[in-house]
Amino acid sequence: MPAPDQDSYARQEYEAPQGELEIALAGIWQELLRVERVGRQDNFFELGGHSLLAVQVVVRVADRFAVRISVRDLLSAPTLQRLALCISRELDELNQYQSVIRNFSVSTDGIDTIEEIEL
Repeated sequence: MPAPDQDSYARQEYEAPQGELEIALAGIWQELLRVERVGRQDNFFELGGHSLLAVQVVVRVADRFAVRISVRDLLSAPTLQRLALCISRELDELNQYQSVIRNFSVSTDGIDTIEEIEL
């Protein structure tokens, strides 16, 4: 049976990805789903995504953005825009955590202290 062409998949009216994160995520989806373009409102599963490809998205997001998301995150945020928002939140949380770590130091008397923390 031949593979379905792009017109076989359900699609919203095309809205181009916005910002670096959405553009990079769209590139991941395009490569994995073998589609020409992915819009902000496109649904991963309606474009032909399935559980095995979802796992690959999770791995590639971890490699590209150094954050962890789960297949469950993709299931609950299946559009490009919503998943990008999920990744953005994870990046913000990671940045806050790294800020705390940078401000953590060992005082001269050997007692761990936390200096001024900006959150």
